[in-house]
Amino acid sequence: MNNEIAFPRHTIFLYTEEDNGGRLIESPVIGLINDYSGDRLLVVRDPYNDLKFVYRVDFDTYNLEAVGIVHLTDEQFDSRGSVEIEHLIYRLNSAEQAIRHLRKRTHWIQDKSSAMSVLLHYTASRRQKLSMPRSIDRDKVLVIPPDTPVETLEEIIASRNAAAASEAMENNTPSTPQDFTGHFQEQEDDTPR
Repeated sequence: MNNEIAFPRHTIFLYTEEDNGGRLIESPVIGLINDYSGDRLLVVRDPYNDLKFVYRVDFDTYNLEAVGIVHLTDEQFDSRGSVEIEHLIYRLNSAEQAIRHLRKRTHWIQDKSSAMSVLLHYTASRRQKLSMPRSIDRDKVLVIPPDTPVETLEEIIASRNAAAASEAMENNTPSTPQDFTGHFQEQEDDTPR
């Protein structure tokens, strides 16, 4: 498991739509990327697959609109350096700056159409790119429904650890079960009486 996700310093609750309804997922905030136009883009790690999504923040609708996926480390954001992506230079800022940029609001809505579009583009190219991809036409969610289930980072990490332990156990079990009782019975029968 990735140790970087074990003890995040800053998190938000991101409302994500699922086929069986929505849920609020606690997600680590990694930092900010300042793009060439002066926009500040938020970087949030998906706790299920460790992908680092880059979002444009819409303060009017409280939506986070995905614009890309990056492979930058927490240290790069903490150092407040610069990075080149697709021949453009971007300035990085820390997770603390990102939380300030969000005006300390903790609950946000992931724009599903932009997130799916970015994920499809990334899956096809496996390259870092920051641009508004062609969006799937659909209405934005503007309100987080009451009684939305919440998944904390602690619960997600625990389930990931349990799945990893289960997989490790499956990989370590022998392919044919050993019957130890037969072994002892054979020895017992060979002994003189």
